[in-house]
Amino acid sequence: MKNSFQSINEKDLLTELHRLKVELRLLKEEIALAHPGNMRVERNIRFLINEIFPDRKQDESRLGLIRRAHEIPSKESHYGRNLLMPVSSLPQSPEIAAASGWDTSVGAACHQFTSPDRSNRKYVSPDGHSEVIFDQSGHIVTASEDYGTYNYVDSRKDPVGHFYQDVLPWLLWGNDATDSTDMHQRLKAFVVYGGIEAAHSHAADDTKL
Repeated sequence: MKNSFQSINEKDLLTELHRLKVELRLLKEEIALAHPGNMRVERNIRFLINEIFPDRKQDESRLGLIRRAHEIPSKESHYGRNLLMPVSSLPQSPEIAAASGWDTSVGAACHQFTSPDRSNRKYVSPDGHSEVIFDQSGHIVTASEDYGTYNYVDSRKDPVGHFYQDVLPWLLWGNDATDSTDMHQRLKAFVVYGGIEAAHSHAADDTKL
């Protein structure tokens, strides 16, 4: 079964980005109180705010984000992405994944909500589109908050496109309609626990989100 990709409309995008901006400001205040002087987290928050919400001197960049709205899936297309990646098509153990060339170097910071000891491991298919998360016992994680999702864009080849098409929709809406996490929790996982690190290092090289 195929998921028919539909992009978000500009009005909905602006509404959702306003929600995201409010949550980022709240998270910034929370971190300043809980972890004063944490330069890594402050840098990550500043990076995300600056790249998604440029100041008035950079209106052209902001308009560039709106022009990229066609790359951002609608909520329905985002929730339907895993129709392209049924669980039965995934390697059923870490050993099979490794033997099949799935990448284990991609961080799993955003897939630990249901893992008390944060031991879930992430594997990405050779083409960069499929993900599978294994728990400490080697079982596939199927909890809505943590399961692996289909990537419209390979993060290793196009980190910017991956952010717009795969990461930003997750930050806005979670994995699916039964995902119990809220935007604040997802932002915290992305900014505080390390989900942003790979994106930041890619962007710092020669490209910006």
